[in-house]
Amino acid sequence: MITKLKSLGLGGDGDEVDAIENAFAVFNVEVPVEDACHWVRVGDVYSSLARELERSGDFGSPCWDKFCVAISEETGCAPELVEFETKLLAEPLIHVTKDWLKKLVAR
Repeated sequence: MITKLKSLGLGGDGDEVDAIENAFAVFNVEVPVEDACHWVRVGDVYSSLARELERSGDFGSPCWDKFCVAISEETGCAPELVEFETKLLAEPLIHVTKDWLKKLVAR
């Protein structure tokens, strides 16, 4: 069974900007910065990209696989594990630690 990514692991330290700019550049589309406050998941960014392509007159839908390769390049995550619900930013360390402790106690 393949486990999908919970998060791309972007840190909120500017690497998310590089990842998103890269994803839009692959499709030759300007980043709609006005949408940025709504981007929590990879799918949110993908939806903005689709809207921008439509506005530019490119009515072909963006290729999800190509998009996943571009947006995950910054972190080196396996693009095939990225899904619409994958969060952009890494889980806070406290959440990761709590999950790890729960699994440890359950053994």
